[in-house]
Amino acid sequence: MLRLLIFMALSCPALAQETGSALPYSSVYEQRRSEQLIARGLLHMEAGDFRAAEKTFLDAMQIAKVNYGLRAPQQRAALGHLIEALLAQQKWQLAGDQLSYFEWLNDEIYLRDFYDYLRGTKQLSELLYRASADADNSNSTRYLILAKNLSWRAISAIEATLGETDPELVPWLYDVVLAHYYQVSLIKRRSLLKEVTAQGGSTAYHGWTLAKSESLRISYRIGRDLLRRIQLVLSTSEDSPTEASALAVLYQADWELLFGHETIAMTLYG
Repeated sequence: MLRLLIFMALSCPALAQETGSALPYSSVYEQRRSEQLIARGLLHMEAGDFRAAEKTFLDAMQIAKVNYGLRAPQQRAALGHLIEALLAQQKWQLAGDQLSYFEWLNDEIYLRDFYDYLRGTKQLSELLYRASADADNSNSTRYLILAKNLSWRAISAIEATLGETDPELVPWLYDVVLAHYYQVSLIKRRSLLKEVTAQGGSTAYHGWTLAKSESLRISYRIGRDLLRRIQLVLSTSEDSPTEASALAVLYQADWELLFGHETIAMTLYG
């Protein structure tokens, strides 16, 4: 079938030249068709028809593969929406498979286009955070950790390519800061807790426990250290140093407020 389509695509222009008129031809693998399918899939998502959206995004992704190749970044638009449709249906395993494929695809792009890799990493990170936010997803904690590790990988790549004080680091460092706060917010979920059974006299107690205070201290300390790193990076920036310094202080104030340190936060807000 594909050979027939290729033959038709090649022969139609020649035939048109011989007859002196253009012949209409439309292939199911035209890129425009992929864009139309994505638009249709988004309409399905808005209507709550996630199964139809899933199929439509799969078709759009297949067209991108045919047009550009298995390692092409043009797949990411449809792939991202496909993952969203799977998450909406709570198809955790299938969503996990597609997230892994996205990661593989993005690693392939890294070898060819560094900045395109960063764009893909940001998109993948947002999808992982979205997957971790669903309390019904048994892998929510795993996805949160994967998102955080992904940000660290981007940070390492930026340091190796652009330097350890490049402003490009700031949003990625802040993503890691927020990931540590999200991790603290998940403490009450079973995926971050330890199941215990205790015997007290003749009564058995069954429940979940975790050193919550210790986890809070660790996340708070890591976040504060990263914010200091952000302040250092911003202080070396040549663009609007006053605004950069104010942004760093604002980040620190927000962090203190998130952990209930209202007095310190208000002082920083000034």
